[in-house]
Amino acid sequence: MTIVDPPNLTGTVLQIPPGRHYIGRGPDADIRIDDTHVSALHATIDRQGDRMIVNDLGSSNGTRLDGRPIDGPTTLHPGDTVTFGTVAAYVNSSGPLRPGPPNTTVWNPGPVPNARFDLGDQSANMINNVGRDQYLVHQRESFLREVVAARTKARFVFWIGLAMTVVGAVGYAAFVLRAMGEFGSTFDDMQRSIDAGGVPDQPGFSLGSAFGPVSLSFFMIAFIGQFVWLIGLIMWIIAAGRVRKVDTDPRHAWNTQPQR
Repeated sequence: MTIVDPPNLTGTVLQIPPGRHYIGRGPDADIRIDDTHVSALHATIDRQGDRMIVNDLGSSNGTRLDGRPIDGPTTLHPGDTVTFGTVAAYVNSSGPLRPGPPNTTVWNPGPVPNARFDLGDQSANMINNVGRDQYLVHQRESFLREVVAARTKARFVFWIGLAMTVVGAVGYAAFVLRAMGEFGSTFDDMQRSIDAGGVPDQPGFSLGSAFGPVSLSFFMIAFIGQFVWLIGLIMWIIAAGRVRKVDTDPRHAWNTQPQR
């Protein structure tokens, strides 16, 4: 594959040996492309003989084949143009890769001279899975960030609902206690009016009474607050459960052992 755009990378040859390779800008990529529009781990390319298959890894700017976005493993053919973000690469003819023309940079850096790599006893399949493991680490971290954000939102909803319940209950209780105190004096006035042979006044529902609009507003705030904090509590429990199972739930890809 040869990069044909942008101009500063034009002519760069991407060597694709057999096997699976991770393409990206980050240090964990097998084939690195130094362009800000390419994600740290952008896509994979599987080469099986003369056949190459490209697959996007949920990159920010996507992967396109001849201008069309790809949403799954896609076979490349000679003459195709595959674009990683804004970096377009031309698929060369099948067969063994040949060195590029003079002044062409091969963008697949090898080991640094005099560097030491202690990998221990590892099989070829284990080494090929290093890039995959790094990608799963990024997936896990992204999942944890989402769960933490959901838990923070749940706590906010819970405390808002609890505050509504307390304020509403205290406000309504104050009106009820006040009304109970006023009821005694009202009852005494009615009794004196009856004793005097008059007609007692009927008690009304004033703004300050236990059944007035203000006190009923406090009652509704407390009533709604109960549902709000209950919803927040449920959200909080669910988020906490997801955190506890992040490393045990088999539905997560990072808890599934790769076939070797």
